[in-house]
Amino acid sequence: GNGTVTLTWTAASGAASYNVKRANLSGGPYSTVGTTTTATYTDSGLTNGTPYYYVVSAANSAGASGNSAEIAATPMAPPVFTSSATASPNPVAQGKSTTIIATITDTSGTLTNGIVQILVADPTGNTAASQNFTGQNFSAGQAQNYTLSFTPAVSGAFQVRLGVFSATWQTWHWNSAAASITVTSSLTFTSSATATPSSVARGASTSISATVTDTGTASLSNANIEVQV
Repeated sequence: GNGTVTLTWTAASGAASYNVKRANLSGGPYSTVGTTTTATYTDSGLTNGTPYYYVVSAANSAGASGNSAEIAATPMAPPVFTSSATASPNPVAQGKSTTIIATITDTSGTLTNGIVQILVADPTGNTAASQNFTGQNFSAGQAQNYTLSFTPAVSGAFQVRLGVFSATWQTWHWNSAAASITVTSSLTFTSSATATPSSVARGASTSISATVTDTGTASLSNANIEVQV
């Protein structure tokens, strides 16, 4: 984190508390920086880019255990991003494809082996489509474009959401309203009819057969069909 290191470890049976110790050099000497009763601790006020070395010991009324194995951690200032997106065509008919182009811009810091995510939320807020781009690298001032082809299954207002994450899914940037996509219902029909026989004497009977075809991309249920002569 930015000027912080968060440590977690497996809880020790019988431990009442834990002593967190830090050194500036691997192997120590270590100084106790905090005590906690849970198996996690956040050390703050650190210098970004400087490596720190940690060990933890467990304690109860009988005394303290030996130190755990050492682990190294380096706090860092998170990179800063801006983002935007467009969709074309927009509006788009239900069942037709639209192409989303997302632009991610690194305004400060660097990112190595990160993840860029494009997510599309449907009118109820559920995920309708998403794509993760892994192994992404950014330098300060760099902008990159990402593309996702999306075919909406229902009509309504969709939201494009953009995220930038570390390789371990730490969130560096999240834009929940990068773009809106309007999806229109495409409900169209063709129809035809034939009469058998097609020529009848006045007062005689003929049978009319009608065919209705849904040529759109939406479905219709519980409809009424009317035949007029």
